[in-house]
Amino acid sequence: MVGLQAIVPTFGESWRKFRGLDLDSMVAALADGVFRRQLIDEAEDSDRRWPDPAWLFSLGNEPVPDHSMGDHNNLLKMADAANEHWVETFLRLSLDTQGKILFNEIGENQNLKALRDLFEGDRVLPGVGDAGAHVTMVMDAGWSTFVLAHWVRSEGLYSIQEGVRRMTSAPARILGVSDRGLLKEGMRADINVFDASNVNEGYPYRVHDFPGGAPRLTQRSVGYKATLVNGQINVLDGEYTGNRAGMVL
Repeated sequence: MVGLQAIVPTFGESWRKFRGLDLDSMVAALADGVFRRQLIDEAEDSDRRWPDPAWLFSLGNEPVPDHSMGDHNNLLKMADAANEHWVETFLRLSLDTQGKILFNEIGENQNLKALRDLFEGDRVLPGVGDAGAHVTMVMDAGWSTFVLAHWVRSEGLYSIQEGVRRMTSAPARILGVSDRGLLKEGMRADINVFDASNVNEGYPYRVHDFPGGAPRLTQRSVGYKATLVNGQINVLDGEYTGNRAGMVL
């Protein structure tokens, strides 16, 4: 993720100062036309090659992130249409959204059609996870919700039953986890209750709730009624209930 709430590029001295600010101060600095011009000039004069704007795609400015990859949200195409350097477009959109907007740098899975062909086979299960690493630059917690919203509802790649199977009982069987993955007596009652016609990811945002106020990216969701852990309601209507029915391994 590239943006004021995630990774901010550095092209020169003004950028180094800019990166050291908190979000509100960054937005205030961008409102200063002279300073913003300094940032643009340094970027235009730099020979740095990261990030590559050809593979930066805006997540948009709606409550649900836009994970498509088209001309409408490709940063380089957006900049060409506005007759701007891509950094100028990046900063303008960051200011317009008060720092909310994020751009996904597509380093892998650059072809959703090829990904669909891969997932269509019966030997491949969708999934992703960074195991809690890179929490200020990657937000992949919504991958299973993306499967339900994109591959099941929008694309029709799986039925709802098959989509759920590929994320629950199928990986549990392959991993040899015998006490979960199915709704039946004797299993751990880890259950999500959701509205299949409405379930979706929320837009990622940054919080400072790690030790010492360290930041991380997080996101909420849409369309989930409840999450149960070992039969106890852990989250209800998007709010944590205080129940902690799992255990630390």
